[in-house]
Amino acid sequence: MISDIINFLKTHYDGDGYFAQEFDNEIFFGVDKNENIICLKKVHENLETTKIRTNYLELFQNYKVTLKLENEMLTDYFNVIVCSNKDNENIETFVRLCLCYLKDNNNNEMLNLMKNLIELFQITSSKNVDYEKGLWGELFTIYYLINKFKVDISSYWHNDFYLKYDFSLDDQTKLEVKTTSNSTRIHRVNHEQVFTNNDVVLTSVMIRKDDNGFTVFDLFEKVKRLFINDYNKIVEYEKMLRKVNEDEAERFELNYANDNIKFYKVADIPKFEMKEPEGVYRTEYDIDLSNIKSLTDEEINIFFNEAIKND
Repeated sequence: MISDIINFLKTHYDGDGYFAQEFDNEIFFGVDKNENIICLKKVHENLETTKIRTNYLELFQNYKVTLKLENEMLTDYFNVIVCSNKDNENIETFVRLCLCYLKDNNNNEMLNLMKNLIELFQITSSKNVDYEKGLWGELFTIYYLINKFKVDISSYWHNDFYLKYDFSLDDQTKLEVKTTSNSTRIHRVNHEQVFTNNDVVLTSVMIRKDDNGFTVFDLFEKVKRLFINDYNKIVEYEKMLRKVNEDEAERFELNYANDNIKFYKVADIPKFEMKEPEGVYRTEYDIDLSNIKSLTDEEINIFFNEAIKND
């Protein structure tokens, strides 16, 4: 549906009001004569009229508008968000968030949608290769598990810097993803991640550059169907991707990663078998997994299915 909406938004319109189409239950997308893109949700309750404006976004609550539809004119009260930023990435973000949010939330909560859009549009990208590799590895792990084992871990991912692990399957079961572009399976770990009573699996993703390979944006396209109806997750993933410049994104070979991904029980990997001394925090060191026994496919399947079943 999102691609259909984006194609419709390429329509040129020279009339008054908005040229629009209903794409979901009382959710309309359209354009105005200035080629701004519009999202509208029909209002049923008596809301206070509100107007909010930023550089690229405008919100009108309980606003009487006339829509030109394909075969008729419609005049009614709507909540309206107008986006004047015509960058392709921002248009897709706008459509994806509006559609997901408005399907599951009340009209009077559109201020939260506006807040998220403003925040996302303010994020600027920078070249951080380590961040990009790490994000690629996490997205690839989601992609690999759903394709090979039919296990969906997308909803267990977190975007909280202060949490120890990339995925929390339940209170005690965790998944940490490590990604390397080196030829050896050596990863930098935080001591607290590996010296723990939690049931933790470490995913080792090995990657190599390929001019015809996949960027983080390509991987996102492959897994976004898993959480397309989860508004909060969409916002989280959008925040991550906006830190990467799409025009300069690194490309990595998908088949090589697929052949070289391995999973390890943290209990089996090399580490210091002691707590950090008092007054010492956030200790990091490199571990070499080259000669450590990885989990079999059967063990991987059991680990994830048991954790998710018990969640």
